[in-house]
Amino acid sequence: KKKLFSFFIDDIIKESNKYNQKIVIITFNLLEDFTNKKSWRYEYVKNFLKNKNVIHIDSYDILYSVSKQRNENFKNYFSSDLHNNSISFEYIADEFFNTYNAM
Repeated sequence: KKKLFSFFIDDIIKESNKYNQKIVIITFNLLEDFTNKKSWRYEYVKNFLKNKNVIHIDSYDILYSVSKQRNENFKNYFSSDLHNNSISFEYIADEFFNTYNAM
Protein backbone atom coordinates (compact mmCIF):
# COMPACT_ATOMS: atom_id res chain seq x y z
CA LYS A 1 0.00 0.00 0.00
CA LYS A 2 2.80 2.40 0.88
CA LYS A 3 4.68 1.68 -2.32
CA LEU A 4 1.59 2.17 -4.46
CA PHE A 5 0.72 5.43 -2.71
CA SER A 6 4.30 6.66 -3.09
CA PHE A 7 4.33 5.74 -6.76
CA PHE A 8 1.15 7.67 -7.51
CA ILE A 9 2.15 10.76 -5.57
CA ASP A 10 5.66 10.78 -7.03
CA ASP A 11 4.19 10.48 -10.52
CA ILE A 12 1.74 13.33 -9.86
CA ILE A 13 4.63 15.47 -8.57
CA LYS A 14 6.70 14.69 -11.64
CA GLU A 15 3.86 15.68 -13.97
CA SER A 16 3.06 18.82 -11.99
CA ASN A 17 6.69 19.92 -12.13
CA LYS A 18 6.67 19.46 -15.90
CA TYR A 19 3.83 21.98 -16.20
CA ASN A 20 4.87 24.23 -13.29
CA GLN A 21 1.75 23.36 -11.29
CA LYS A 22 1.19 23.10 -7.56
CA ILE A 23 -0.50 20.13 -5.98
CA VAL A 24 -3.14 20.43 -3.28
CA ILE A 25 -4.32 17.22 -1.64
CA ILE A 26 -7.26 17.07 0.72
CA THR A 27 -7.47 14.07 3.02
CA PHE A 28 -10.75 13.13 4.65
CA ASN A 29 -11.44 11.11 7.77
CA LEU A 30 -14.29 9.07 9.15
CA LEU A 31 -15.92 9.71 12.50
CA GLU A 32 -14.07 6.75 14.00
CA ASP A 33 -10.77 8.55 13.39
CA PHE A 34 -11.86 11.11 15.99
CA THR A 35 -13.07 8.56 18.52
CA ASN A 36 -10.41 5.85 18.12
CA LYS A 37 -6.68 5.85 17.69
CA LYS A 38 -5.68 7.11 14.24
CA SER A 39 -4.41 4.41 11.89
CA TRP A 40 -0.83 4.15 10.66
CA ARG A 41 -2.08 5.51 7.32
CA TYR A 42 -2.84 8.91 8.81
CA GLU A 43 0.71 9.60 10.01
CA TYR A 44 2.28 7.97 6.96
CA VAL A 45 0.30 10.07 4.47
CA LYS A 46 0.72 13.28 6.46
CA ASN A 47 4.50 12.83 6.77
CA PHE A 48 4.92 11.69 3.19
CA LEU A 49 3.12 14.74 1.81
CA LYS A 50 5.08 17.04 4.10
CA ASN A 51 8.39 15.52 3.02
CA LYS A 52 7.42 15.96 -0.63
CA ASN A 53 6.37 19.61 -0.06
CA VAL A 54 2.83 18.88 -1.23
CA ILE A 55 0.17 21.29 0.00
CA HIS A 56 -1.98 19.20 2.31
CA ILE A 57 -5.45 20.14 3.51
CA ASP A 58 -5.89 17.82 6.50
CA SER A 59 -9.57 17.51 7.37
CA TYR A 60 -8.71 15.92 10.71
CA ASP A 61 -6.69 18.96 11.80
CA ILE A 62 -9.35 21.34 10.52
CA LEU A 63 -12.29 19.63 12.21
CA TYR A 64 -10.37 19.03 15.43
CA SER A 65 -9.43 22.71 15.60
CA VAL A 66 -12.93 23.94 14.75
CA SER A 67 -14.52 21.61 17.29
CA LYS A 68 -12.28 23.02 20.02
CA GLN A 69 -12.86 26.65 19.00
CA ARG A 70 -16.63 26.26 18.80
CA ASN A 71 -17.00 23.68 21.55
CA GLU A 72 -18.79 21.35 19.13
CA ASN A 73 -19.00 17.57 19.12
CA PHE A 74 -17.26 15.71 16.27
CA LYS A 75 -20.50 13.83 15.62
CA ASN A 76 -22.01 17.07 14.30
CA TYR A 77 -19.66 16.85 11.32
CA PHE A 78 -20.78 13.47 10.04
CA SER A 79 -23.90 12.02 8.45
CA SER A 80 -25.63 8.82 9.49
CA ASP A 81 -23.32 6.90 7.12
CA LEU A 82 -20.38 8.26 9.20
CA HIS A 83 -18.95 10.26 6.27
CA ASN A 84 -18.51 14.03 6.25
CA ASN A 85 -21.69 16.10 6.08
CA SER A 86 -22.30 19.60 4.70
CA ILE A 87 -21.12 21.25 7.92
CA SER A 88 -17.70 19.64 7.81
CA PHE A 89 -17.42 20.12 4.05
CA GLU A 90 -17.98 23.84 4.56
CA TYR A 91 -15.11 24.05 7.08
CA ILE A 92 -12.83 22.02 4.84
CA ALA A 93 -13.76 23.99 1.70
CA ASP A 94 -13.10 27.26 3.53
CA GLU A 95 -9.60 26.06 4.35
CA PHE A 96 -9.04 24.93 0.77
CA PHE A 97 -10.08 28.31 -0.65
CA ASN A 98 -7.96 30.17 1.91
CA THR A 99 -4.97 28.07 0.92
CA TYR A 100 -5.70 28.37 -2.80
CA ASN A 101 -6.13 32.15 -2.63
CA ALA A 102 -2.84 32.47 -0.75
CA MET A 103 -0.92 30.68 -3.51
